[in-house]
Amino acid sequence: MNKKAKCLIILFSLVIVFVVIFLCYTYAKGSNNVLCNSDTYTVNENVTNGAENNIYNKEIMEEKNTVANKTTEEKTKEQQTTENINEQAKSGNSELEHSDDETKAIQIVKKDWGDTDGFSFKVEQIGGDGSYIISVRNEDAIALEWYTVYPETGKFTK
Repeated sequence: MNKKAKCLIILFSLVIVFVVIFLCYTYAKGSNNVLCNSDTYTVNENVTNGAENNIYNKEIMEEKNTVANKTTEEKTKEQQTTENINEQAKSGNSELEHSDDETKAIQIVKKDWGDTDGFSFKVEQIGGDGSYIISVRNEDAIALEWYTVYPETGKFTK
């Protein structure tokens, strides 16, 4: 072999060795990068999951607080309503009495009218003197008769 051929073989061998070393180094570094990226992803995923869990837990706590506040508000409103009804009943200006008078007036009209099938009885107006004007209507909502009823005395006029 001549000197030129030996130099080419040595040069070609060195290039192959450098290429193999470069590929091994790149492959090893690439594997480490994948591992690093994987670890980073896992850490980021854990941080993200932790943040999502914190947000989720915060939302649950806010919902619980909202439900608790609504329940407390409803109880407060019920207590106030009960207190108002009790005060009205004591003062004699109770809506319950008003409702009872309406019911009593309608019952008086129904008793006078007789057959109530197919008819409706509606309070049209309440007079300042305690009288109730009640209409008797058929199924077509046409007023057939008007009554003025005094529920305290049980008297009425047509």
